[in-house]
Amino acid sequence: MYKFTTIILFTVFTFAYDISTSKTVTQKVTPNVLLTHINVTVEKKDLNDLINSTSKIVKKAKNFCQNVNYNFSPRYVYINKEKIFKGYVSSINAKCTFPEEKIKNFTQLINSFSNEAKVSLTSIRYTLTKVQKQKALKDLKIKALKEAEYDAKTLSKKLNMECFITNTSLAHNITPPRRGYPMSKSMRIMSSPLEVPKSDNTYKLTIRYSIKCY
Repeated sequence: MYKFTTIILFTVFTFAYDISTSKTVTQKVTPNVLLTHINVTVEKKDLNDLINSTSKIVKKAKNFCQNVNYNFSPRYVYINKEKIFKGYVSSINAKCTFPEEKIKNFTQLINSFSNEAKVSLTSIRYTLTKVQKQKALKDLKIKALKEAEYDAKTLSKKLNMECFITNTSLAHNITPPRRGYPMSKSMRIMSSPLEVPKSDNTYKLTIRYSIKCY
C-alpha cells in the first residue's frame, strides 16, 4: 500500500504545470479638486489694525484653505544706516484645496485680499482626493485579480487540468497630471476666474502571480 501511494504522488507531480507571469492594468482618473498654496502679506502702522485685518483674512481663507498659519513681526527700514520703525507686518501661509466648481469663488476671495494685502500663489493645479485614489486602487486590484483568474481558467480548458493562481503580489504607481499653473509673485485683481489646465491621472498596477495546474 505504501509503494502504490508513492507512485501515484510521483505521477501527479510529474505532470503538474507551474507558470510564473505578470500583467499590468491601467485606469485613468479625472481629478475634480484644485490645489494651491497662497501667501498673504499685510502691512499696518498700528498693531491692533493689523491683528483685525489678519483675523478677517484668515477667517475668509479657512472657507477654502487648510493648515492656515500666520505670524506678526515689526517692520523696519534702514535710512542712512539708521534703523527706523515703520509699523507691523503679518504673513499668512495656507494650503488650499477646493472643488473645481468653486474656482470663481476662490478668485473672488483672492480679489478681496488684494484690496489691502499682497497676495501670491506658488502654483495651482488639479489633484485627486483621498477617496478617488483609494477607489482607483481598489478597482485596479479587482481588475488585475479577475484577469489573472481568467488566465487560469483559460489554461485549464487548454490543458484539461485544474489550474489556479497563487503567489500573487501587487505593485502600483501613478502618473500625475501636467505641472501646476505657475502664478506671478504679486497677484492683481482678476476680472475673470482663474483658468487651470486639466488632465487625467493614470494609475498602473502590476500583478505578479503563478498558475499551478494539476
